[in-house]
Amino acid sequence: MNMPIGITGCAVRDGFKPVMGFHPYGWVFQLLILFAVGFVIYWVVRGNKNESAIDIVKKRFAAGEISEKEFLKIKKVLR
Repeated sequence: MNMPIGITGCAVRDGFKPVMGFHPYGWVFQLLILFAVGFVIYWVVRGNKNESAIDIVKKRFAAGEISEKEFLKIKKVLR
């Protein structure tokens, strides 16, 4: 079955003639890809916020923000 070739090199069939090589509903797929990329970025950035309270206290103690006495008191309360 031979189909005539349009100006852009794409086959013309059933009255469909792409404009400059793009599908008329291509914007839908572009939006889906944009949302997917946005979701992945959001998921990666948000992923680090699932720390428990004890993990935060351990980091504060390791950084020297709280003393050992404060650390043990907070740890006892959290457990």
